[in-house]
Amino acid sequence: ELEREGIARDFINLVQKKRKDLDLGYTDRILIRYATDGENAKAFHEHDATLRRETLADLVEAGSKAAGWDEEELGQTRCAFSVEKA
Repeated sequence: ELEREGIARDFINLVQKKRKDLDLGYTDRILIRYATDGENAKAFHEHDATLRRETLADLVEAGSKAAGWDEEELGQTRCAFSVEKA
C-alpha cells in the first residue's frame, strides 16, 4: 500500500514537470491519459482523487499509448502518459 502511494506521488511529480514544460498556468485545468499496468495501474486507481486534486486534472484516464506521449520508468515498469490543457 505504501509503495503504491509512493508511485502515485512520483507520477504527480512527473505530471507537474510536464505542466511546467508545457508552460501551463498555475490554475490551468488539465487532462491526463496514461498507459501502464501492474502496481502502477493499481496506484493510479487507488489515488485517483489525489492525482486529480494535486494536478488540477479534470480527467485521469487509462488507455493505449499514443504517438507523442512521454514515457518514464515508474516503480517496477514503464509508464506512458500525456498531459494537455483541458
